[in-house]
Amino acid sequence: MTQELSAAQRRQALVEYVREGIRSGLYAPGVSLPGLRELGAQFDLSRDTAQNALRPLIEAGILTATARTGVFVSDQSPPELAGGIFVLLTRSRELSSTESHIGEIQRGFERRVSERGGVSLVSTDPDPDHLPPGTVGVFEFVEALRGDVSVPVVAFSYRATDGDWPYGHPETADRVAFDEIGGGRDAANHLLERGFRRIGFLSRHLPHLRRPGSWAGSREEGWRTAVREATGVDGICIHLVEEDAEQMDPTLPRVMADVVAQRAIERRHEFDAFVGVDDWSISAFLRAWAEAGLPEDQLPAMVGFEDLPEARSPYVTSVQPPWDGVGEMAADLIWQRAVGQIDGGVVSRAVPMNIAARLSSRPDWRLPAALQA
Repeated sequence: MTQELSAAQRRQALVEYVREGIRSGLYAPGVSLPGLRELGAQFDLSRDTAQNALRPLIEAGILTATARTGVFVSDQSPPELAGGIFVLLTRSRELSSTESHIGEIQRGFERRVSERGGVSLVSTDPDPDHLPPGTVGVFEFVEALRGDVSVPVVAFSYRATDGDWPYGHPETADRVAFDEIGGGRDAANHLLERGFRRIGFLSRHLPHLRRPGSWAGSREEGWRTAVREATGVDGICIHLVEEDAEQMDPTLPRVMADVVAQRAIERRHEFDAFVGVDDWSISAFLRAWAEAGLPEDQLPAMVGFEDLPEARSPYVTSVQPPWDGVGEMAADLIWQRAVGQIDGGVVSRAVPMNIAARLSSRPDWRLPAALQA
């Protein structure tokens, strides 16, 4: 192996060599690969580096590593799937936008498919009759698929719990969603760990619309559980009331958030920190605070959700849904269903969210002068 290749290129060459060996039948299911030292020497890599290079194939179930006996091709890794086509269907055509959820999903999906030795096809054509030969499975995002297909289907949902499918997804599809309850719990715990005890929640929904399993209801459930476990009492939930709904368009998130923000300003002395159900709630609260002429140094600590470009703040902590993780998990589900690692009824998986701690995470935080305008 030439020294002109970088270490990363040599590691990738080793992975491609193993994948091609599986595809060609050189390494059949159950067959042991050459020793790691031998493989490493072939590509000018150390034994440990060779093992790390093959780790994605082991985690994907393509290879199996056994202590003291070596690395084997998995019995559940049929060669015909190694180069199979994983299809991502979507109605969006703006796949390259850095702000697009679809773009993030696509990157995660294609990255995981590549790790598994497959190839990706991202398409806006929802016709199942147009799936190419060799398709391993389909991941559809927001009601893209129409009709039945003979390969595994995974669909995105805003809930990971059982119940009616939103957006008309096929009832037989496996589903991937975000861990909304965990996100609400993590947001509350983030504040609790920093000494806050009077933690509110801004909902911007009517109580009967915050049903169990919905993204809003799940975030509130996680927040409520964490606060109750830590303090022994319920937190303060500020939400719309029926009178509000009669005077506004309930489909406009900013309008709803503005109404709730006004209620929160009136009750500001009841909490020293709060979780907003999404970034619209955070943005509306900051506007209401400024319009009321309240001092910036008395702002409560805040945690929002989603990091939306329209409502993003450089100093408010955010619970971020990792959309690339949705793509990765969808590819995993397709593979596991296709090779028989998953069998039976519908499987639901939830992707954990991430905390991006920003300035307001500190109990003594102050809004920088440059941002006060």
